Amino acid sequence: MFSKIPEKHMHASRWLLAVGWGILILSLFYDPISAYLTDPSSTLSPFRIRTGQGCLLFQGVCMSPIAYPMGARIFWGMIIPLAVVTLVAFGHEAWRRMCPLAFVSQIPRFFGWQRKRKVVNPETKSFRYELALIDQRSWLGRNQLYVQSGLLFVGLTVRLLFVNSDRLALGIFLGLTLLCALTVGFLFGGKTWCQYFCPMAPVQMVYTGPRGVLGSEAHQEQRKGISQSMCRTVDGAGQEKSACVSCQSPCIDIDAERAYWDNLKRPDRQVLYYSYLGLVIGFYLYFFLYSGNWNFLGGAVWTETNQLSTLLKPGFYVLGQAIPIPKLVAVPLTLAVFSAGTYGLGRFLEASYKRYLHKRRRTFKTEVIRHRLFTVFTFLAFNILFFLGVFPTLVWLEPLRLFVAWGVVIISAIWLYRSLGRSSDQYLRESLTSSLRRQLGKLAINFRQLLGDRTLEDLKSDEVYVLAKVLPGFSQEQRQQTYREVLKEALENGNVDSSSSLGVLQQMREQLEISSEEHQIILTELGIHEPELLDPQHKLSREQRLRLESYRQGLERLLLDLVHQGVPLEDALEQKNNQIRSLKQEYRISGAEDAQILAELFNQDGVLMRAADAMLDQLQTLSQREFTLTQGVPNPNNAVFELLYASVESHQGLVSTQLLSILEILGDQPNALHIAQSLNTLAGRQVQSVLQTPSLRWSERLSPPILAALNVEVPPLQLTAEDGFTLVEEDFSEELLNGPASTTLRSISLSQLKIAIQILHEFFHEPDPLIQAASLYAIYQIDPQQGKQLAESLIQDESIDSLVQDAGRRLLSSSVAKGRAAVQASAPLVPILSID
Repeated sequence: MFSKIPEKHMHASRWLLAVGWGILILSLFYDPISAYLTDPSSTLSPFRIRTGQGCLLFQGVCMSPIAYPMGARIFWGMIIPLAVVTLVAFGHEAWRRMCPLAFVSQIPRFFGWQRKRKVVNPETKSFRYELALIDQRSWLGRNQLYVQSGLLFVGLTVRLLFVNSDRLALGIFLGLTLLCALTVGFLFGGKTWCQYFCPMAPVQMVYTGPRGVLGSEAHQEQRKGISQSMCRTVDGAGQEKSACVSCQSPCIDIDAERAYWDNLKRPDRQVLYYSYLGLVIGFYLYFFLYSGNWNFLGGAVWTETNQLSTLLKPGFYVLGQAIPIPKLVAVPLTLAVFSAGTYGLGRFLEASYKRYLHKRRRTFKTEVIRHRLFTVFTFLAFNILFFLGVFPTLVWLEPLRLFVAWGVVIISAIWLYRSLGRSSDQYLRESLTSSLRRQLGKLAINFRQLLGDRTLEDLKSDEVYVLAKVLPGFSQEQRQQTYREVLKEALENGNVDSSSSLGVLQQMREQLEISSEEHQIILTELGIHEPELLDPQHKLSREQRLRLESYRQGLERLLLDLVHQGVPLEDALEQKNNQIRSLKQEYRISGAEDAQILAELFNQDGVLMRAADAMLDQLQTLSQREFTLTQGVPNPNNAVFELLYASVESHQGLVSTQLLSILEILGDQPNALHIAQSLNTLAGRQVQSVLQTPSLRWSERLSPPILAALNVEVPPLQLTAEDGFTLVEEDFSEELLNGPASTTLRSISLSQLKIAIQILHEFFHEPDPLIQAASLYAIYQIDPQQGKQLAESLIQDESIDSLVQDAGRRLLSSSVAKGRAAVQASAPLVPILSID
């Protein structure tokens, strides 16, 4: 859900939240207003202190209610609980994209202030600078969850001892936290603060589980790319692009459910999920153990503004007796005892569940048992946090408090229902189904016609498999190619490996009628062309692939515009040297990776070949326009047709220059000669003109075989009905036979005129208003009725340029006698359409 919100909107939201948090922190140091809202005498304020007996009991002593500023209460009693509810309802992606701390940690990246480290090649002694990241093989990389859980424990202890209601201490604490996030953002790239240091990260992990109630599902997205809360930025064209630098793998921000299943068996997850329940119970129960009553949390806790003075006083008050254990010791002791207790309970339940299933000879997986217990413990932790800790503080929300409580129960129940039945096998099946959908979507098949009102995205997993099996015209070769791409994607994402792929893809193989022998052949072919897919020592993670793909896309944006302008590749690399260097540092690109990406970018299967194919298609269209304007109109020497022809020639020259630049880079690659021959066929005269430009030195830049192919004379292009046009003579008006073009109509067939009308309509897609106006009048030259109808529609459209509207009005207002010569009819528009 939140993953689809544009980054510029989320950026504005982060700014607002960060500014709001800053104002809240400032209010902790100076706030002369909000104390009036909590004064017991402020009967109109929902935040006033409520006591039925006129005082608040604390360790058996009746305390008079005292008004207090609300900064601490807003932060601990409203913002933090709302963040937790957001995690359960919308998944981690919502909070990750809004979190002010995450925003602050990214400020150094925004200004380019992040630390770079020097990397030396031991063989060549060359060096480069790259963004500093924490190595996942380091101690911190292997133990980051223990570190974050420890920081969470310390943070809760500090809250109970020092900053829960002491505004000055809380302000300093929050300010230092912001400074820590900023410092980590300077020292390390990516989301290092979120992934390795933030104490809220374990909380996000627990409450998200496999997914939030309304969270998006990255593994089922039809378009692979930016997902969930992965790092992203906006380029100069306003398009979102990935900013992933692979700071952690698997990454919760890219695919939360994949990260959940991949890490489920790790001991640190077991410690976190089982002990977190005790941490929640111990934290909120301590207010009762400390004060001796349940009302303390509802009101008096916020009045304890000098917490330093209570550190050595009794930390427990039970059954009317103060226990002489200092609060300084009582707080961490309570949290540790309850955390250890629920951790032990979780381990015991896990072992008992396994024994229960074993006695009944039922097959089970450890991850299934652990997942179910994790889910139940999270459900209990969330509801205990709300009803034991948050609900008592919501007296100000009357009479909506019960409505909020029921909403929390419903949300948590939905989350429990959706999560309890999930499994890694189900996740994997859905991932493969999503991949199969993408491959089927590439086929030239009208699925709407086959499926009625449904689309591929509407089909369930089993329905997709059935469709793949009964799809008409789905040849065995297409089945194998589809299966090959699904298998390749599964290997790339780490969903399967070479040994497990046969069993995991069994259902898909059966539906696509792929035998195990064919599977092995396809697997072997993948290993030959992309050996890293099958080599576990050199296999790239999904995060690493995203990092390289982000660099590839950035390099494309920097170079292709220059290359298309005819600038040699070496010169383009030199011109963009500084930007490319920054890009390499940002994405931590090694020399070998850079060389490989450049080779892939400009090889016969890379982006240049795709660009060349698109340009040849453009030239095909331009050639059709050229032929029509010279051979398929009644009076090609008319000024308006000459103007349109000049624009076609100009466009042909530009595209030809871009294609010559591509041929220079491709060199003697197999497809280069075919491109040269097609270029010469479609735009021979313009190619010769470009080749003869002395300043571009094409004779030195192109290989002899390419030059030879470009200098071959070709016959002029002949346009026929088989070139994609539908010839329908009935669509012509009767006025066509006697209109302005009637003097030469008998030498032009109606089929040719039909094609001319279609092509002239295409000129309305050109950005130049002069060309649009010229095409309007050219249509009128051939068929006055169509021209007038088009003019009437244009002058009523406010989005149309004023020049085109003026041409339409002149055409409609001209009093031209029926059957008059075209040259005479064009007189009122010549001042508009003529070129000096």
